[in-house]
Amino acid sequence: MVIHKHIYINSFAILGLVLSASGSIAIESTRTIVKEWVATEKAISSEAIQWEVTHTLLNDLTKVTQAEITTLDESLQEIKATATDADAVRADLITEQQSLNTGRQQIAKFLTEIEPKLINLKSALPEPLSIQLGSLFQRIPNDSENSTLGIAERMQTVVGILNTINKFDRSITVHEEIRTLGDGSQGEVESIYIGLGAAYYRTRSGDDAGYRQADSSGWQWISQPELSPAIADVIAIANNNTQEARFIALPVELKN
Repeated sequence: MVIHKHIYINSFAILGLVLSASGSIAIESTRTIVKEWVATEKAISSEAIQWEVTHTLLNDLTKVTQAEITTLDESLQEIKATATDADAVRADLITEQQSLNTGRQQIAKFLTEIEPKLINLKSALPEPLSIQLGSLFQRIPNDSENSTLGIAERMQTVVGILNTINKFDRSITVHEEIRTLGDGSQGEVESIYIGLGAAYYRTRSGDDAGYRQADSSGWQWISQPELSPAIADVIAIANNNTQEARFIALPVELKN
């Protein structure tokens, strides 16, 4: 190192001056000077080495600190980005909640209007369909505006009733029933329902037959025994897919 060389030259210059100044300087004094010089040289070398080590360590610490600062900056940026995303998500959730609340209010209003109508409709439904829907009708609250039932449960009940009614209305079904015959007696009959628009019945023996007539009190059955052969043909076609379909004249009641 430059510092070492400089001290090295100066030290020998001092030693030369001492030796040339007086030959009578004691060897012991010379040794003392040399020892002091050596000690000084060692101290300087030690300080220089220590400085190099310290300098390297400081450089390393500076690099580590800078790396940590960079990492912290990146983390702060990520936190800011995450906070921004969280705000956006929170805003979306609030909007969605408001939309759900609006939808819930609309559904509640719909249920309040339709549930009483379905209860009133029950008496006008065909008996087989009314029996089929018995358990669902029992789930409809008596007071729609003050019901404690959940909206989802109430909506499921309403949808179930409407779907079943719609399926029945689009089908031709045959049922065995007990009903009042034309002579006032009770007897077993086969009834065929053409959706919700028309229905006919016939006893097994064929001595009585008739069709449905709807009024404000529900379904009324009109006895018309002369329809028995035609109704028997309709029931046979409905029960047997192998029979050829054909036109059969039967009375139909039409209302606006």
